[in-house]
Amino acid sequence: MSSKREIIEILSNKELKELFHKYMDFLKLKNFSPATISAYYDRIIYFFSFLTENRIKTIDEITPQLMQKYVIYCYRLRTWRNEPFKKSSLNCLVQTVKKFFGHLYKMEVIGRNPAEKLVPPKYNYFSGYGKVLTEEEMKKLLQQPQTQNPFGLRDRSILEMLYSTGMRINELNLLNISDIEKDTVKVHGKGNKERILPIGKTALKYLKDYLKIREVLVKDKNEPALYVNKYGERLSKLMVQKLLQEYGRLAKLQKAVSPHKIRHSFATHLIANGADIRHVQELMGHSDLNTTARYIHVMTNDLKEVIEKYHPLEKTNPDNRTKPDKITGIRGKYLSS
Repeated sequence: MSSKREIIEILSNKELKELFHKYMDFLKLKNFSPATISAYYDRIIYFFSFLTENRIKTIDEITPQLMQKYVIYCYRLRTWRNEPFKKSSLNCLVQTVKKFFGHLYKMEVIGRNPAEKLVPPKYNYFSGYGKVLTEEEMKKLLQQPQTQNPFGLRDRSILEMLYSTGMRINELNLLNISDIEKDTVKVHGKGNKERILPIGKTALKYLKDYLKIREVLVKDKNEPALYVNKYGERLSKLMVQKLLQEYGRLAKLQKAVSPHKIRHSFATHLIANGADIRHVQELMGHSDLNTTARYIHVMTNDLKEVIEKYHPLEKTNPDNRTKPDKITGIRGKYLSS
């Protein structure tokens, strides 16, 4: 695909360009975070690339039929690894375009909404939640960085911070030293909302150890970023993701490791060990309790598997007498109560 700037420039319809930029300004006015605006930008660019390839020159040429063709186009897209997009990513691409045209229609810029009945790819939102790391897997992951060297200590602090707080990768990326206050951290979440999160004792220990050697890593003493790279600058989100993947490989985990998976694991482990769902909602920064309730959905499915495997009237294999002690490592209190 052409670069973002090229695609914007080759759009022959000036009206579309202007509407695109006005929509970006609208998102800023609504206090969408820079990361969210960037994601919307990238997704709409895919749609503009589609328009360019199909030689669409005016907004009037964008019909419901063309929008359905765009969904098919999305299925053919490939990642930088030349892999098909996941259904969750396809869903985001389609939903963002729907929101874009929904906004144009609401503002009476267009007389009809060509994306109104657009059906995104079917996606089971809960499917990604069912593959959280168990407590034992999380322990193995945390132990991988070599804390004898500065970067290993930094990485251990990052892992502990993610698992101790459940913060998003964007929130971790934006952390400054000034956001640390004793045993709490201030994070900047979606919609520029701030929340104060407690830092667990273990995470706090590694954070303090990292801060002692951080001055060795930074080139500029005025660098505000909490976590820095080998050049002494703010560590990128991509580098954090690569680090987690590598530590997951070293831990010989069968599941892919990502910041989002650690966040899901954090919430699931809390609820499994008796945390109140509303407290978890506050820690996660969810505006809707139903979003947090997804983790209960995952645990319910897991517990169903426990019943089917170990209940004397449900077991498919009567000879399977394995003691159901922390079967997945995240449901200890449920199984012992």
